[in-house]
Formats: sequence, structure tokens, C-alpha cells
Amino acid sequence: MEFTRHLFTAQPLVALFITIALGYFVGKLRIGTFVLGGIAGTLLVSVVIGRSAFPSILASKTSSSPLFIYAVGFQGGPQFFHALNLRSLNQLASAFVMCFTGLLCVLAAAWMFGLDRGMAAGLAAGGLTSRPSLALPAMLLPGSACPRI
Repeated sequence: MEFTRHLFTAQPLVALFITIALGYFVGKLRIGTFVLGGIAGTLLVSVVIGRSAFPSILASKTSSSPLFIYAVGFQGGPQFFHALNLRSLNQLASAFVMCFTGLLCVLAAAWMFGLDRGMAAGLAAGGLTSRPSLALPAMLLPGSACPRI
């Protein structure tokens, strides 16, 4: 265990590639008809390794979410342009209505309760649960303690 910790600390890319390999293997395992897939398996293994086994390894902690987002984009990117047609207008309108309604609710709550910009941005990030809105408090409040995503 100490050798592995030293190896992963000295060479964080080894930890990254082992995480990807184990995650791909976990993603291929079948439980009945359920299969995680390579992307979800890699994210799961990355979180487990980064949080429990080797907490000092920076590569697993900081790379799990960006790798997951990249892999989802890499997998779904080519299908995105093929799916753009008149039938996708329904989904586009639904997404617009949800974002607009969420914005109106946050603005109304900020006005009713007298929230400052940072608290309103936090309310939007929690209510809409989107990754870009989680970075909003850090962008709105210069010098704030919020980490940039």
C-alpha cells in the first residue's frame, strides 16, 4: 500500500490511467441487464479512489469531473448535430421555459427576501443544479472565497 501511495504521489498520471482502466472494466460488468458503461464506471472509480484510498493524490480529485464531462461530450457530440431537426424544437422550448422560469423564481425570491447578489446566485445554483451556475457566485463577487469552477 505504501509503495502504491508513493508511486501515485510521484507519478499522478499513473493514478489517472489506472483509474480510467479500472473504471472502464467496472463499466463493462453486468448485473442482470444493467450495465453502467465506461463513462459512469470511470467516474465512479475516480471518485472512490480520489476520496477514500489515496486522498493525497491530486490527479484523481481534480480530474474526475472534467473527464466525465469530456467523455459525455465526446460520446454525445456527433449525435448532437444529427438530432437537430424540427422534432428537437419541442425539447429546446422546454429547456428555455425551464431556465426562464428558474430565473424568474430566483429574481422574485431575491426581491422578496432582500438577498444580495451572491446569495441570489447561490439560490440559482442550488435550485437549477447546473454546473455553470455553480461558478456564478465566484464571478459576481470579486475577492470572494468561492472557488472558480
